[in-house]
Amino acid sequence: MDADLVKLDMKIIFSKLLDSEEDVEKATDMGYDLYTKGLKVGGRRPSSLIGDCIYIIMNASGRPTSIPFLTYIIQEAWNLPTKRTPMKGYSPSRTKRWFLTEKGKAAIIEVIGDEDLYDSVMKVFKR
Repeated sequence: MDADLVKLDMKIIFSKLLDSEEDVEKATDMGYDLYTKGLKVGGRRPSSLIGDCIYIIMNASGRPTSIPFLTYIIQEAWNLPTKRTPMKGYSPSRTKRWFLTEKGKAAIIEVIGDEDLYDSVMKVFKR
């Protein structure tokens, strides 16, 4: 996907979740940074990866956002006929979720800046 379109898609979603333009801009920049790193880890289609990155940034920035709520916001904002569910699991026989791999963890920590914060956001997926 084109960088400007990815940023615009993220900005649309963040603007529905955050109050100030400054927060939207900061979250969009962090989300896009994570998106570009996440592409290198692999395993997700771009639109799904965008949702993953938004979920991670929102929860890492102290604004807990549930997966069902974010799924609804994405579907409404992008006017989608089908759901794009962030952080959706894979078949256990296929592959590990990108954000739980060592490369994914390193990419996320590089963006959010704290391993304890990473562990806090990911605890629900490590059961």
